[in-house]
Amino acid sequence: MRPSHFIVLDALPLLPNGKVDRRRLPEADVVRPELETAFVPPRNLTEELLVGIWSTVLGLNQIGVYDNFFDLGGHSLLAMRLISQVRNTFQVELSLRSLFELPTVAGLSDRIEEARQNKQGLPIVPLVPVSREQALQLSFAQEHIWFLEEQLAPEHYFYNTASVGRFKAHLNLGALEQSLNAILQRHETLRTIFTLVEGKPVPVMAQALTLKVTVFDLQNVPKNEREAKAVQMTREEVRRPFNLASGLLLRGALLLLDEAEYILVITIHQSAFDAWSRNVLWRELGILYQAFSAGKPSPLTPLPIQYADFVHWQQRSLSEERLETHLSYWKQKLAGSLPVLNLPTDYPRPPVKTFRGASQPVSFPQHLTEALRQLSQQEEVSMFMMYLAAYQTLLHSYTGQEDLLVGTSADNRTRRELDGLIGCFNNYLVLRTDLSGNPSFRELLSRVRQNTMEAYDYLDMPFSRLVPALQLESDLSRTPLVQGMLIYKQFLDTPTVESLDLDFTLLPFTCDWETARCDITLTLLDVGEQVTGFWEYSTDLFKSETISRLSEHFHNLLEKIVSDPDQHLSELGFVINRNMPESTSLSEVF
Repeated sequence: MRPSHFIVLDALPLLPNGKVDRRRLPEADVVRPELETAFVPPRNLTEELLVGIWSTVLGLNQIGVYDNFFDLGGHSLLAMRLISQVRNTFQVELSLRSLFELPTVAGLSDRIEEARQNKQGLPIVPLVPVSREQALQLSFAQEHIWFLEEQLAPEHYFYNTASVGRFKAHLNLGALEQSLNAILQRHETLRTIFTLVEGKPVPVMAQALTLKVTVFDLQNVPKNEREAKAVQMTREEVRRPFNLASGLLLRGALLLLDEAEYILVITIHQSAFDAWSRNVLWRELGILYQAFSAGKPSPLTPLPIQYADFVHWQQRSLSEERLETHLSYWKQKLAGSLPVLNLPTDYPRPPVKTFRGASQPVSFPQHLTEALRQLSQQEEVSMFMMYLAAYQTLLHSYTGQEDLLVGTSADNRTRRELDGLIGCFNNYLVLRTDLSGNPSFRELLSRVRQNTMEAYDYLDMPFSRLVPALQLESDLSRTPLVQGMLIYKQFLDTPTVESLDLDFTLLPFTCDWETARCDITLTLLDVGEQVTGFWEYSTDLFKSETISRLSEHFHNLLEKIVSDPDQHLSELGFVINRNMPESTSLSEVF
């Protein structure tokens, strides 16, 4: 990540083990970066309150009323959080589009006053702990997972996910198990079981479940075969299904490679986990392991709310009237004949989707990432919108389709109280874009910006309720609504285990889980200067070398976009013989 400021010290404070003692480092006075806009302080109470909200969300101490939110480091997730806090503070209905159209304190202040005059009041539902005596409900994200789970075989592992770390240290197994069990007790969602009541799933909090880490000793395996064996065993561990009716939603396995080298495999069911949760998990694991190894109690303060409290708040916030408004929007947006992504395939599509898949890594050089950021700032779009427009251009180039549906996963952690929770806060969105008329990429960006801002205003519509409401024809060979997805996650301000002073080193460990939720998915992980990720694809449809070429084409497409965003889609695309038969594979096209 790129440093935002520097502090000069005579010497770094050190721990006895030689590492930097971060607790003794001086606090940085984080102020606004240098902007072309002159600093103007708040001039009334509304602007003062807004400056306070912006400071909290952006982590800055000095913000002028004409400073652009996105120039100050704002991005899509922070924008959603800011709008949520503005709604709670001023009790007015305000859309995400308002921030994109008026990305300054002064502009938002005017919009708030306008909403007040129009009496666009918003009933505020407090996010507070609720009684566990009452029947609990699934979150909308859990409803979505359960909705798709019903279409899968009971022994499937499709909604298993893993967080894997390699440790180079003399590991204290007792402290590790104690740490994982402390996390289980800390986060109710990890010890939630699901029972059926009148055919509907109901979450129940288990109190007495204990996790035991399974240890596999690979030291007897020849050294040159251990890595392959570790990958094999990791896959086997991840593929073990969870029993949602009786067991934990988290388990741990430890692979001993050498006397002081381990691989820890933490497998979690996605009904209790998302991308943000991964960092919460490792950070808390590091803090707890450090304390328990030294014989100290947990230094973590109790969580003010739990996932079940969020679910109660979510259900109350989405009134029947609001739900109907959201559903009406999506029915209008997805009206008519819905397009099916018609990518040429290497193999015939099987009659029933198997979810068999593979993945390939992808990364972009720093100069390209920086150029894309500059272009996004010029066009006043988020980086997600930028990559979405490019991804749709790629799909258009391969298929010739001018009406495209692309799915994405949006993080619904719009409130700061949710930052420290492990849980599933995602909601799935379907973004429909019109690419007709051979627009320039700049024009396509404008269309994508409009569509995305609208979609985020109606983000609360549960996907599990949207699909049945659309009354789609059943097609067991494809995922409902979307066959192509783009997932974009930013971790610019996410706490990680690397920020801690630990006695062990956490190294990356990658493994192909050999599953695919739809035909093709591009997942991008943005950590600042570097954007990495992976392509996930159906091996029933595509060869590995086909995806390699597609990935190369996407990289080249991004380079062409930043060189001249006024190029039209026909100029940016690839030469494809439209007269080829439908059975033509991507391998034959290229």
